[in-house]
Amino acid sequence: MQAVDAAGNVDVDFTETLTLTTSSAGTLSGDRDVAAVAGVANFVDVTYSAAVDNESFVLTADDEAGVGDDLAAINSTSLGSSVVATALVFSDQPAPLTLPNNITSTLTSVPRISAVNAEGAVDVDQTGTVALTMINGAGVAEIVVTGDTDGDPGGSKAGASLALTAGVASFSGMNLTYANAGLTDETFNLQAALAGLASATSAELTSAALDSDGSLTAAAGVAEPVAIPTTVDTMGEALDVFDFTVTDGGTADALALGVSQVVANISGTATDAQRSQITWRLNGPDASNVTGSYSAGADTLTFSGLSISVADGTSEVYTVNAYFNDNTSLTDNATVILSVDGDTDLTVLGTGTSMAATTAVTNGTGTLTTVAATRMVYAPAPAGSSSGSALTTQPIVRALDAAGNLDTDFIETVTLSTTGSGTLSGDIDIAAVGGVATFSGVIYSAAVDRESIVISADDEAVGIDLAAITSSAISSEVTATRLVFQVQPSPRFVYAGDTLTFAPAITVSAADGTGVSDADYIGSIVLSAVGGAGSVVMKAAGDTDVDITTVSLSAIGGVATYTGLSSLYTPASDADETYYFAANSGAFAEAAALR
Repeated sequence: MQAVDAAGNVDVDFTETLTLTTSSAGTLSGDRDVAAVAGVANFVDVTYSAAVDNESFVLTADDEAGVGDDLAAINSTSLGSSVVATALVFSDQPAPLTLPNNITSTLTSVPRISAVNAEGAVDVDQTGTVALTMINGAGVAEIVVTGDTDGDPGGSKAGASLALTAGVASFSGMNLTYANAGLTDETFNLQAALAGLASATSAELTSAALDSDGSLTAAAGVAEPVAIPTTVDTMGEALDVFDFTVTDGGTADALALGVSQVVANISGTATDAQRSQITWRLNGPDASNVTGSYSAGADTLTFSGLSISVADGTSEVYTVNAYFNDNTSLTDNATVILSVDGDTDLTVLGTGTSMAATTAVTNGTGTLTTVAATRMVYAPAPAGSSSGSALTTQPIVRALDAAGNLDTDFIETVTLSTTGSGTLSGDIDIAAVGGVATFSGVIYSAAVDRESIVISADDEAVGIDLAAITSSAISSEVTATRLVFQVQPSPRFVYAGDTLTFAPAITVSAADGTGVSDADYIGSIVLSAVGGAGSVVMKAAGDTDVDITTVSLSAIGGVATYTGLSSLYTPASDADETYYFAANSGAFAEAAALR
């Protein structure tokens, strides 16, 4: 820079210090103050650092004020300053810097990466694609960004790439997921890289481990165990049988405990078939009559498809109710024990609090099936009566409810009775055991052959007085075992040589041990005179034999009636003689009339 006169001649005596300045936004540095020598000031190492790429600026030179002649300042022509990037920087840091472990978080402040020079000015002419990845973390990160161009094979989300636009890449709509390698908090950074430029590292981020303080404990709303009568067979009648409390401990993560499935383990004395006859439903703040599925193979009851969400630091109570979807073929006092262990039987969502170690909660000794008898039935009913002998089928009486289930708590005495004119004997009063009264040795002795009877059974008039039951009609058959003179000979005195006619007619019956005639017996009954030394001639209507000393008649209805019987007895001497009538038929023992 020269100090000249109006004609352009250098003033060699000019020795003032000249200073360079600029009014532009950038920064002028180096040796900006140079003392003129022989009218000339030579500036070296003067540097302009632009505020923005391609910035225009003007240099102004001025001498010292108040020294010698105060010369007018001079301006250079307009100059241009181009920024050349040397590094990438995070112009905007990601936020928030603390994220929940293994949960996808949408960043509220997305990373903005700029290509800058040493002074931090953005090189708007810089091109290329910025790759954003995770570094310094032991876990695994997934990065999803709008407009990602990295083309990771297989849809990899390990990083994201965006092209620079005017020297800047903004990772808009960024979702970040970081899965911790362990159970504690982990830190990591994001790194931006572009070939030829120094990479940039973000502020440190923290992946906060989720709380493991969930618990499942017994609730107090249901007084377990609960009995379910077999009459509870509709949804509206369902009874609460089991409840438990799910709690989020609220330690640090401020997240809810989410549960998608609850599995109850099943034990007890009820069979698989009987367990499946019960409909189980789960209710609570986030569940309404969710029906459980019973697995006979696994002995489990599963409530799936749940959307339970227990807010951080709070508790919720869930209740299982039950009713019979089929109330037949049930076993009285059968039990179903439900057991739920929070850390093994709950499926948590993994997006919030997880379960701590827990112990199983049960419904005590189990939900009890109770049968209350409303009726008695024969099973089997009495049948097959041979008069004077034990019934062929001895009755068994069972105490049942309306659905046919046996009430094993029924222990009343059951008594048999009959409408017949004969006699019911044997042990006809039996105390029920386990709801069943089993009779044996019951005998009916008929008043007449083929007597039609019914046998009734009734319980004691204690507790619930059940209605008496009656069998179908039973025919009691008489089987003859002997001969019996139903009508004895009369008169029983006669003079020698006189013909004696008997009236009323003598009758002989084929009868059982009680004297009841066997109406089915039609054999021939032979009447003869025995015991006397003399001889006899006998006659009667219908005699079928040719022997004059006997009379043979076929039994009708088990009875031989000797109508018009007469006898002529001739004694062997002049002394009185005694004889009597005897009856014989088949294999029966001889029957003797009165003498």
